Amino acid sequence: MSATDIAGVITQRAAEATGLAAGTPVLVGTGDSGAEAISTGVFRPGDMMVQLGSTAYFIYLADHMVDDARLWPGTFIIPGTYGICAGTNTAGALTSWLRQELYRDAVEAEGHGGPDAYSVMAHDAADVAPGADGLLCLPYFAGERTPLNDPEARGVFFGLTGRHTRAHMVRAALEGVAYTVASHVDIIEREHGLPIGRIMLVGGGTKNPVWMQAIADVCGREVSVAKVTVGACFGDAIMAALAGGAYASWDELAQVLGVAQTIVPDMAAHELYASRRHIFDELYARNCDLMHELV
Repeated sequence: MSATDIAGVITQRAAEATGLAAGTPVLVGTGDSGAEAISTGVFRPGDMMVQLGSTAYFIYLADHMVDDARLWPGTFIIPGTYGICAGTNTAGALTSWLRQELYRDAVEAEGHGGPDAYSVMAHDAADVAPGADGLLCLPYFAGERTPLNDPEARGVFFGLTGRHTRAHMVRAALEGVAYTVASHVDIIEREHGLPIGRIMLVGGGTKNPVWMQAIADVCGREVSVAKVTVGACFGDAIMAALAGGAYASWDELAQVLGVAQTIVPDMAAHELYASRRHIFDELYARNCDLMHELV
């Protein structure tokens, strides 16, 4: 059965317990990240979702199965498509840690009616130039999923000097997650030869313009945000609309899901990031054995 098939209906007993009308159709459904991808209009081979939540989760759609042990390939919600899934363990969780440990003054001010502490962090990061004045962050604060598949990987701030501030650390953390996005883009495009037509961003991280720009700049390509950004629940509603007959096909649905914003990469910043990409990659490669000794 597919995600949009009707599994059954609300029974009388369930209706009494939930308040839902008896006889209401119930979908087979899917996982949260798959529904989130649907919410952004990621329907066709070549589309890619980057979900910026507590973790980052990626789904790239292909027209055939891909064999790569570093990633999580499988069938997707839409018949005839396959999802190359992947993820990095800390995204929003890393910014949350920075907020709690380095921005306690902003958190306290927020509690007294001041600006949101995350917006303060984003504002500070915006004042730091791309590259964070030579500071790099490996965002492996909870181990790492793909493509490292190493639960013992550890976070690193590399290149700290006396001129660096907490704003630099925030900027470097955002850029570190952007480097992990780029590593997956490279695996899909360069190693497997699969074209990425568009990248759709979704999740709480889309409230941070510095983060979205960093992803565009590190990857060297446009990224977009859908008009509706509430995520998985909207994806569930879309699938219900299709299953209930409000729309005749996925193609028809694609016509009504629009893009609210497209972020264009700054290619000068991209060149800077590209020149430091090998440092980011080699930091883990050269230190993973030492990381494992810390466990």
